[in-house]
Amino acid sequence: MQEIEISLQKHNIRVIEKDVPYVREIVSIIHQAQASLEEFPTINEEVPIVVVDPEVIKFD
Repeated sequence: MQEIEISLQKHNIRVIEKDVPYVREIVSIIHQAQASLEEFPTINEEVPIVVVDPEVIKFD
């Protein structure tokens, strides 16, 4: 049994085999996001740059 299935069972979540790849992908994405935050812990404090095309505003 894989780590994902064991974790789901520990939390009393029914394991649906066809959903395991999706759960694995979500966990992978979460780990990637955590790694990014470890490298750039103040990223949420920075103001994002927004570039707006004047044509989009004119015809919106």
